Amino acid sequence: MSRVEMLIKSKTTESVKFFEFIRFLAAHRDATSIFFEGEDEKYYSIRLNSIAPHLKWHGINAEGKRNVLELRNMIRNHPEYHDSSCLFIVDADFDDNTNLIHHKDVYITPCYSVENLYTSESTLRRILRAEFKISEFGDDSDSFAKAIETYNDIQQEYHDSILYFNIWIRAYRKNEQVAKMDKLNINNVNFDQLVNISLRDVTKNYDDASISTLFPVNSEPDMPFIKDAVAHFSSCIPERDFRGKQQLEFFRIFLEKLKVDANSKTGRQVFKKKLKVVLNLTKANCLSELSSYADTPECLISFIRSASPQPSHAVAANS
Repeated sequence: MSRVEMLIKSKTTESVKFFEFIRFLAAHRDATSIFFEGEDEKYYSIRLNSIAPHLKWHGINAEGKRNVLELRNMIRNHPEYHDSSCLFIVDADFDDNTNLIHHKDVYITPCYSVENLYTSESTLRRILRAEFKISEFGDDSDSFAKAIETYNDIQQEYHDSILYFNIWIRAYRKNEQVAKMDKLNINNVNFDQLVNISLRDVTKNYDDASISTLFPVNSEPDMPFIKDAVAHFSSCIPERDFRGKQQLEFFRIFLEKLKVDANSKTGRQVFKKKLKVVLNLTKANCLSELSSYADTPECLISFIRSASPQPSHAVAANS
């Protein structure tokens, strides 16, 4: 029995999602199945629809990067479905993705993960204009500039505070690829175990020397992997290369505090006058709430355009 046949007969996530793909394909032979790691469709949906409005597509949450890639193997090796119209979208993470970059149907984020695309100064500028209703050219230009300056200063402090967390995680991930180690569940780490954020400063809450106590593991990455991670991050761009979920949570908390400051009657630190800001910033749905403001990298635009069929009127015009 082949690997594909075994998975189809099983009740694994891959097999369940494979059958979702088959059922969709049976009903929509001319459409594209797009496989996401998790809830990333909240970011990609608006971009797919705007960059390729003619594309008919259905998103499938594969519940993990490994599952996305396993599903790609299943489909591309299947005698009937191997040439189906499918796209597979994954985060770069701390992985070596060199074996994926030649696949034209696979998109890899140009940063650690999709969450990193939410945390740039350009994103904040869009939010200030649309949600805080101030601009760098309006009467509130001083407040606009102060908000940007505050963000850049606090983000730098945050990156300094979170650096060793990223070093340790990357070293552990690389180490566990070559040695048996305890499973590392980063999602169990609360953000306030790492740092506290205010509009004035950032307080680091963990100790580099005992960082492993944040996780229920008895393993430590070997020193060569630590040194390699230190070297890696010495030349990286933190906003792009640090772990994305913590980056987005930092950005969300900063925006929440900025909103409180804007809505305050007195004692404001950033804004010269009281504003009325009603921006939703829930932790569980931040990907959706801020999606329209996040950055869209050029490589994503090129990927969607190259992977999408051209509308019939465009073909006729060039014929």
